[in-house]
Amino acid sequence: MRRAVRMRIFDGQHEVLHRYKILHMVDLDSPALPLMVAGLLAQGIELALALENEEVRTPRLELWCAVSEVKVYDHLGGLIL
Repeated sequence: MRRAVRMRIFDGQHEVLHRYKILHMVDLDSPALPLMVAGLLAQGIELALALENEEVRTPRLELWCAVSEVKVYDHLGGLIL
């Protein structure tokens, strides 16, 4: 199921890029989801360095439903729904 999600990147507990809304269309049922999420995390780390001049040392990625604002994926914890 493809869903619009908001990408939130954390360095430990601190959310980086919190001033930006980064949206993607993601297929939560895809077997390639972990690889895609790893790519999104890499993009987020690059954006944090480029836009905020902030290094991310302990990265974590959360995907939140753009419509209901419910967390649907945590890079460390897997699928929430």
